[in-house]
Amino acid sequence: MFCTTVNAIENSLAKQDIIAFNVANLNTKGYKEIDSNNYNHKIVKTSKNNQNNVDLTKQIVYLNVNLIDLKANVAVLKSQNKMLGSLIDLKI
Repeated sequence: MFCTTVNAIENSLAKQDIIAFNVANLNTKGYKEIDSNNYNHKIVKTSKNNQNNVDLTKQIVYLNVNLIDLKANVAVLKSQNKMLGSLIDLKI
């Protein structure tokens, strides 16, 4: 029960790292964006005309969606913790 939620939080944090890495390399010549939605971390190919294919608008959207996911997973973890505490407090 807790493992699934913890794994989801870890995945959200990994996506956060990828988004931060993409934004940090926004002006790096020849940098190819890492797709944070692909679990294989596939690198997106850029055309020969572009020196950089990082779209800041897209990264901000990914950041906000990831933040919502992270908050939801933390809320689930808190609920699970509260339910477990209530079960332990039951008197037999």
